[in-house]
Amino acid sequence: MRKLFTRRSSLLVIAAAVTMIAAACGGGDSDDPAATATSRPAAATATATTAAATSTPAGIAGDATRGADFFVSETCSGCHSTGDNQIVGPGLKGVGARAASLGGDSYLTESIKDPTAVIVDGFAPIMSSFAHLDDQTVADLVAYLKTLN
Repeated sequence: MRKLFTRRSSLLVIAAAVTMIAAACGGGDSDDPAATATSRPAAATATATTAAATSTPAGIAGDATRGADFFVSETCSGCHSTGDNQIVGPGLKGVGARAASLGGDSYLTESIKDPTAVIVDGFAPIMSSFAHLDDQTVADLVAYLKTLN
């Protein structure tokens, strides 16, 4: 029993550290206080808290390779696995297929720019907003997320 408690305590400390790093990552250069908001949806069981969707402007094609590079460079992988296992936030395997029933690209875009708009059941709203990202970067991230099968 003591061993389990020690392991659980260690995981809580690691989770707290990752959460603080994730909060710092989302700040960017934005002067908008909303750019440091929280949370990250990813499952079809998500509960909507707002009705408005944020969509990427028509005509912008995302590049999955650039999206993958951004995912790594901005340490998204510190909180999200590209598999189905949970780190701090939900695993992203199959997120494109799950998002299809929730609005597709618009849902994924909203999840990046306004992560508190929809909260996945069982997850705390701790993801920083990436509202400061330009449309091309968001389109690249969405293209990458859709490759995670």
